[in-house]
Amino acid sequence: MIDTVMDARRMEYVPDQCFDLVVDKALLDALFCSEHNLKDVDDLLREMLRVLKIDGIYFVVSHAPPNRRMKYFQKIFGNAMEIQSFKVGKSLIFSLFIAVL
Repeated sequence: MIDTVMDARRMEYVPDQCFDLVVDKALLDALFCSEHNLKDVDDLLREMLRVLKIDGIYFVVSHAPPNRRMKYFQKIFGNAMEIQSFKVGKSLIFSLFIAVL
């Protein structure tokens, strides 16, 4: 096994459609706080679409409610996704499942 460090927005050494599952715990939220947030989020979501296999799952844990994130997912994933959201405990943490079909 070889470990490497890459920017999730540009995973140049990762081939297309190679992952069954991508787990994002707060990266999307962090990018929304960056200087170039809309471009960074767009780049991240395009890269996730590229590296996920057909029927792959992009599992996102976000502190924002789904209605604050949906337009960004829909812009990149279009109709090629199924989204489910869940409230975890008493907190406002939402998990988004995006399945590329």
